[in-house]
Amino acid sequence: MFGRSITILISIMAIVSIKAQSFSFDHPNCQVRVKSFPKKLQYLKSTLNEEFSKRNFQSLPMKDNKRVLPGDMYLDLEVVKLPSKLYHPCLVKIKFKVAKNRNPSTSDETIFQKEIKRTFPRVTLNGKERCKKALKDSFVHIPYCKKL
Repeated sequence: MFGRSITILISIMAIVSIKAQSFSFDHPNCQVRVKSFPKKLQYLKSTLNEEFSKRNFQSLPMKDNKRVLPGDMYLDLEVVKLPSKLYHPCLVKIKFKVAKNRNPSTSDETIFQKEIKRTFPRVTLNGKERCKKALKDSFVHIPYCKKL
């Protein structure tokens, strides 16, 4: 009885690992346009580039920091430090969108989106580590990009 349970458990684990490997997104070039970061958010740039490289995306700056080409994929990133008495939680919203025109707009098609609020860890009052963790957490469900 015990041996059969282990066999079933190993079979389920093998199936789950095969499914996890097939979580990918097909795109012609895997390039994502990103607006330049304001000075107060520069500390997130390396974390964002690290998450892009893990998923085979290539980060490119937006043209003139506000324009894209029609059909380009771009990242809409919003970082908000929520009001609190002492430790400010960090809210990170990311959206991967495809541009219809030369300028990003709200009517562009959203491919992936995620919103994460982090209140821990409480290492510093300013919360840079909470925003970094929230950015990493927001990429959990973003798939690996495969070039066509």
